[in-house]
Amino acid sequence: MVLKVFLWHAREVGEELHPRFVFTEYGGIQFDYCLDEGGQQGAKTLVTLLSEGLWLELRRDYSAEGTTFAIDPATDIFVIRGK
Repeated sequence: MVLKVFLWHAREVGEELHPRFVFTEYGGIQFDYCLDEGGQQGAKTLVTLLSEGLWLELRRDYSAEGTTFAIDPATDIFVIRGK
């Protein structure tokens, strides 16, 4: 198992970077807010399973070849390897 974490930035012409997503080769989930420590105390974050069509569209947007977002060149890709 390999987990790769990328930091992204919006291109000059394109969409804003919200909400947050976690993608695998089989599907994805959406977090509306707060994958970090931000947010108000007691606030709820909705987590939604992506439909296959939306997952495919977003994977294209968030790929190295995509034109909507770009991997932040100032950060390293964080890789976790497991068994």
